[in-house]
Amino acid sequence: AIGMARMGDAAESLSLLGRALRLLPEVNDLPGEQCIWWNNAGAAYHALGRLHDAVDAAVRAIGLLHGFGEPNLRAVCHGNLLIYRLERALARDASLHNCELLQALESIQAHIEALIADERHHFVPESVNAAADAMIALGRVDEAREWLRRGVKSAQVTGAGPELGLLEWRLARVDRLTGL
Repeated sequence: AIGMARMGDAAESLSLLGRALRLLPEVNDLPGEQCIWWNNAGAAYHALGRLHDAVDAAVRAIGLLHGFGEPNLRAVCHGNLLIYRLERALARDASLHNCELLQALESIQAHIEALIADERHHFVPESVNAAADAMIALGRVDEAREWLRRGVKSAQVTGAGPELGLLEWRLARVDRLTGL
């Protein structure tokens, strides 16, 4: 469903999600599997631009994490929820007066800090990109540059080629915007 959404086939993506949702009761006794399903559903909704549905799916995924000790799944689910909330708030109103946006940005920054402190660098680039988008929209370009640099460092630690390339490209673009 995620792949179909990313290719722009919304109807097929939603059809696949619907079929999978009907099968979900078969794994009622496996909260980890349900969590992964809802996290993936959130990613598909996100790719379709349905941010409200993405947030709802991510909240459901996180609700299934209780008692589940997988730290990487926990990091992915929380990161996705924070990205979806930030993008939803940004889509509503990209102004300094949008308290929801400012809170979402603060939350994702704290999440990024925690990921770096826990040396979970492979989860950093996507969150940094979302945070940088919000900072740029708010006119906080210098701050976006600093966060993009941190994202570059994390991507270098993991050897994440595509993520590193995207972060470096975005950083160069921000530098051009500010005349550096």
